[in-house]
Amino acid sequence: MKVVIDTNVYVSGILWNGNESKIVDMCMDGILENHTSIDILSEVERVLSYGKFNLTHEEIDKLLKIYFYFSKLVSVRTKIDIKSRDPADNKILECAIASEVDYIISGDQDILSMKEAEGIKIVSSRDFLEMIRFHSSR
Repeated sequence: MKVVIDTNVYVSGILWNGNESKIVDMCMDGILENHTSIDILSEVERVLSYGKFNLTHEEIDKLLKIYFYFSKLVSVRTKIDIKSRDPADNKILECAIASEVDYIISGDQDILSMKEAEGIKIVSSRDFLEMIRFHSSR
């Protein structure tokens, strides 16, 4: 299944245990195929550099390599202007649309409030995991 995991999902998933870490594990195990773009990679690096995480340059490099390892880098040729509450979120939407993914998995309320973009469902980590459990129990 093809997805775009939002920056907040990766950072939460790689630094703490919880629903997001299960999503990251599914990406690392090849169960999910995460798609990313240069803009998202830049955002991941910027967020990991926040002082509140207290990560060294070496730790940030390692976490970026992990992200890059399980992600498929796509070229986003078309910029979009979907009326999201936060225009900075367009990079997530652009990548998802360019990659024709099945889901965007996010913890960002601005993106989640859209529910879908160009036919791509936008869900939280918890909702995604519940959906997967429901379908696998059938």
